[in-house]
Amino acid sequence: MKYTILFILLLTGAATAFGQQEALFSQFTAHKILYNPGYAGSGGSPCVSLSHRRQWVGLEGAPVTSAFSIHSPVFGRRVGLGLSVINDEIGYYNILTINTLYAYRMAFDARSLSIGLQGSYRRYGTDQNAVRTTQGNDPVSENPGGSFSVFNVGMGAWFEAKRYFIGASVPRLLKKSLNPDEPGTPTDANGERPHAYLMTGAVFPLGNNLKIKPAVMARYVNHAPMSFDVHASLGLPANLWIGATYRWGTHPQSPDLNSAVSAMVQYHFDRFKVGAAYDYALGKIQNNQAGTFELMVSYCRENERTGVRNPRFF
Repeated sequence: MKYTILFILLLTGAATAFGQQEALFSQFTAHKILYNPGYAGSGGSPCVSLSHRRQWVGLEGAPVTSAFSIHSPVFGRRVGLGLSVINDEIGYYNILTINTLYAYRMAFDARSLSIGLQGSYRRYGTDQNAVRTTQGNDPVSENPGGSFSVFNVGMGAWFEAKRYFIGASVPRLLKKSLNPDEPGTPTDANGERPHAYLMTGAVFPLGNNLKIKPAVMARYVNHAPMSFDVHASLGLPANLWIGATYRWGTHPQSPDLNSAVSAMVQYHFDRFKVGAAYDYALGKIQNNQAGTFELMVSYCRENERTGVRNPRFF
């Protein structure tokens, strides 16, 4: 029983310490399906994406997140289906999330509205091989480890036109207990908390083959402040994009814990996009780490109806 209690404290404590329970990516516009199931099938062709993020490099036990997603339109593009897999490592515990995605799309001329549903499986586990203690009889080192799983559902809406989009979602609607001994009594202290997302962005031509793409993502978690990512990128000739993001307000006790400024670069070629980002942390934590590094790559097939790539840049 004491190991179960210790395990719960580690899980919920870490979730509080890092300010959120869901994946965080600075290049959020490149992996929208992680935040909104309504995006499944968007773009009119199958797409595969990979992202990897190492947060606060040099700080032992800092988060490392990897994500994979695949989605495609089916049944005449009215329906989108998708799958996403997210693996989080924080300290000596691990969170594996597998989401299945469904979206129904309604078209209005050159615009569309999608309603998405999501089913989610999440496994929480510990890796005792990663535990380092200063005392031989530390109860943490004696914990045999283990894992338990929770299931959840979510939903989202996604509206897009040729040059702008807006989406709202709650990927995990249900408050689920992280105490396997008391699965029916979730609280903010021992349970998963629903996260609400609002994302919007647009692309504006500037002339001379230049484009600017602003985007904003807002997050809300119960009993935590609103947090925002404000992003802008510039599209240059030769399919090169450079941009920056400012993030603030992501921790209930210390608003600047996850606050950061981020620089990114992406290159689009053929059917691929590759990108990299570097986050410079704001606040006291910047003195104890070397920044956050993030990589992404995506591939989208040609549109099966037209035989050409989707021309949109978001």
